[in-house]
Amino acid sequence: MKRPTILVVDDVEDNWKLIENHLRKIKGFDIVFARNGIEAIGMIRKLNISLILMDMEMPVMDGYTAARTIKGLKGADMIPVIAMTAHEGENEIRKCIKSGCNDYLSKPVKKDSLVNIINKYLGVGSMAEKAEEKKGKTGDKVIYIDPDLEELIPGFLEKRRKDVEKISQFLDEGNLKEIYVIGHSMSGSGGGYGFDRISEIGKGIEEAASNGNVEDIKRLNNLLADYLSAVKVVIRDEG
Repeated sequence: MKRPTILVVDDVEDNWKLIENHLRKIKGFDIVFARNGIEAIGMIRKLNISLILMDMEMPVMDGYTAARTIKGLKGADMIPVIAMTAHEGENEIRKCIKSGCNDYLSKPVKKDSLVNIINKYLGVGSMAEKAEEKKGKTGDKVIYIDPDLEELIPGFLEKRRKDVEKISQFLDEGNLKEIYVIGHSMSGSGGGYGFDRISEIGKGIEEAASNGNVEDIKRLNNLLADYLSAVKVVIRDEG
């Protein structure tokens, strides 16, 4: 019997790595990636996809359009499409379901929620362990990280330091569109890596860029730089 294949559609590579890491210990399926709706549709036409994890805000073709298109494809209408979005509220959930999505995951995507949704639709692997997590509060400078994320954390934080530099550069150029993209990426990925504060700052940068509020962007970018300089990462002892 052929193994089921999960298609992850997201334009942010950090989210690819995070989802792949979360699902690493679940056996019984393959995972493939696409950067936007157009790529996703092309892969669906070539591969036997069993489930789709769909980011809703992407360039080229967003997740809402992609989900509607996929549900109209012959032979693809029965593939479960799970929306992944950083937007909140009942209106957003209804919008995702109306576009053709079968279910919904909030971003940043948490491991337990992701594993549970995979089990709900594919029935592979085992349920996530229900252990009490020792976490720092959102604003804390000491963050406790799951051991299975240890290899990903240095690269994630280094990218955020580069984001600080990019935001400063884009401010000088007056390029609020690229600043919005950076903020949206941080908002959707930070908490999944254990850095809720980065998600909060990213959300603020995203909103400030959308509203054209340059002073707020400067303030939040300085806040991000200070946080990255001070934060300490401790790998949680599973024992």
